[in-house]
Amino acid sequence: MPKIYEVLLMKCRLCKQSISDGAKKCHHCQSWLDWKRFFSNFALIFSAVTLLLSASGVLLAPTIGLLLGKKPKLEAILLKSTINEFKFMITNAGNAVIGIKEICIINNLNDIDDNKRIFSIAEDQWGKTISCNKSFLLIQHKRNIKTEWNLPVFYDKRHNINMSTSPCTLRIEYFNLSTSESDSKNFDFKCYKGSIYNIEDMLYNNRAFNKNTFTR
Repeated sequence: MPKIYEVLLMKCRLCKQSISDGAKKCHHCQSWLDWKRFFSNFALIFSAVTLLLSASGVLLAPTIGLLLGKKPKLEAILLKSTINEFKFMITNAGNAVIGIKEICIINNLNDIDDNKRIFSIAEDQWGKTISCNKSFLLIQHKRNIKTEWNLPVFYDKRHNINMSTSPCTLRIEYFNLSTSESDSKNFDFKCYKGSIYNIEDMLYNNRAFNKNTFTR
């Protein structure tokens, strides 16, 4: 006499079709009935999607920055100029954060050898960032008379001396953090022509200027 096995059935909670009791997956609608396995697969898929979106965000960041037109807008103001040092304030009025790569002064006077025209300055500020919306960075450089005698002295109307001038360039090389692109900005300022010793004598002999600002 053949054995009779009792098959227990239940209904799928989604399609309502009869399936074997204890089945982990409905063979009618292919839905998972094992919630632990369902959540395990869901977590795996969610993690993969999150990773993909994160990677896409990193890759698309430069493109998004270009589409949104994120650009820095640098401005330079001379705060102080003496024989011994000078100080600038660099302001970023744009909508993109930048990282400083290099800062240098270019002496454009005709009687200077090309090898002695470019001076790297404020190396302690290299690598720093300037945020957007009128954030600023102070640049201060003290002259080494022995090695930087060709470094120009910037004209300051407060000096009140009659001496011919010529433009010199402050160059800021930077990295745009929004577009991952490198760029530079040049600022031209008036500089005194002649040796620093002649300039120093004229500044010291000028009674209209505070001589205590300068030290020999």
